[in-house]
Amino acid sequence: MLQAKTKRYDINTLLPSNETYHDAHTLIQEDVDKVNELVERIESSRSKIGPKAGDRLLYTSKHGEYSPVAFIEKNRDGDLFVCVKPMIPFVESIQGEIHCNVSGGPFAGMSENELIYAGTVNNHFKTWGHGGPKANGAVNFQAGVSMWEYTEQVALFGEFTTKAWRKITLVKTDPAAEYLYKGDGFTFGDEKEYQDFLRSFYATVFPGYWENQFVIWCYRDELKGLPIQEWEAINAPVMTRKIGVLQAKVKIREDHENHKVMTLYVQPE
Repeated sequence: MLQAKTKRYDINTLLPSNETYHDAHTLIQEDVDKVNELVERIESSRSKIGPKAGDRLLYTSKHGEYSPVAFIEKNRDGDLFVCVKPMIPFVESIQGEIHCNVSGGPFAGMSENELIYAGTVNNHFKTWGHGGPKANGAVNFQAGVSMWEYTEQVALFGEFTTKAWRKITLVKTDPAAEYLYKGDGFTFGDEKEYQDFLRSFYATVFPGYWENQFVIWCYRDELKGLPIQEWEAINAPVMTRKIGVLQAKVKIREDHENHKVMTLYVQPE
């Protein structure tokens, strides 16, 4: 078992994350005592051997979708119920056992034997305050939990994941349409514009899930404003690009280690 590292709250340390609750219901010592008991039960029940309800998960799906905040809601005899992109989960202690209820999605299932232990992390929780379930009636707090890692075995796009790459799904339309390619907020009017984008962002293209669909893995596009002296000192060609609603002079830098194309412009004073 992990050594419990209980973070004891008092009114003053619990209040900053519960101002809305305090305004509506008043944060009292009863709430603090309940939170402290939950923190102690959560942290003292964590393990490096197997995942528990309330633990976190670094989750990668077979589609390459990565979530660093996935949440283990239940462990039923080794079968896990996981929320990939959760909201803050509710937690209660029932007969000494931690029980969680989380909203969000999507949800996934897996066996605890497929997980790899990845350390510890503080997680956000909430529980009903002294007035019970009601509007703004939940008290927020943090507790230390185990972190795990899971990667779905059948990877459709090899080693490409959204942890390190940008993923874009496009559909190729009728050549007579206004845009030849569109999807995920991107539009390309013709084949040349599309191919220029692929080259500029070091893209790898896969067939999509149906006809005329493509899944593109490419560098991320990062805009960064710099002071004019710093911008002028950068040794790179000057180009013109639309920033917001205005055309601006920019310089391009490529960060191959982090898979980024950085567009640098002069930060307005």
